[in-house]
Formats: sequence, structure tokens, C-alpha cells
Amino acid sequence: MEEIWWPVVEVTLARSGRGVRVKALVDTGAAFCFFPAQYADALGLDWRSAPQVPYFGVGGTQYTGHVLEVSLHLVAAKYTWPTKVVFSPTMNALPLPLLGHIGFFDHFEVRFKSAQREFRVFLK
Repeated sequence: MEEIWWPVVEVTLARSGRGVRVKALVDTGAAFCFFPAQYADALGLDWRSAPQVPYFGVGGTQYTGHVLEVSLHLVAAKYTWPTKVVFSPTMNALPLPLLGHIGFFDHFEVRFKSAQREFRVFLK
């Protein structure tokens, strides 16, 4: 079986002086940036009281996430921006947080060369 290539970047998720550095998947199929609820816990955020948003996973299963304003920092670009992130306990089981259209792609231009297992991220 062939090895699977994933476009992964390192980001810091921060709020109120606390930060968590993590690798995240650049996901063209994700509408929002999705992070496991455990990261909100690490930042001391009360995600359970945050506004809820429904979202659908692969196969059409509906889940509920909680939206909070945070800062994201793209480590390689040394660029920080405020954005809304969806935190969900369902994401705790996945290997990587997801960086999606709202919150990531709306700040960057991303070019993929999947055959070469390369991608580049440019500031807009």
C-alpha cells in the first residue's frame, strides 16, 4: 500500500495569554477550522457555554461544535490572525485539527502539488 501524504502545518492556537502549538491538516473539504475540545480545555476556555453550530462529517453524520474567537499563528510564516474556531469533543478522536475555508483559506492562498507531495501557503 502506498503511503498517504497529508498537507500539514504547525500552528499555535491562543487566547487570553495561553497558547497550544499543534500540527494541523490543511483541509479543502472543511468549511471551518475544527479543533478538538481538549485544546479549548488546555486554553482554559468554557467551550460548553459557547454558541453551538451543527456540522456534518464524512458520511453525512451530523455533529455539534461550539464556536469561540481565538488567535491562530502560522509558525512558518510568523503570521497571527484572529478567527472563529469550532471546538468539538468529536474531534478528540481524530489525529489532527482541521484548517478550513473560514478561518484559514480566507487568509491565505494555498497551492498544492500533490503528485510531488508539496504545498505552499502565501499571505493574501
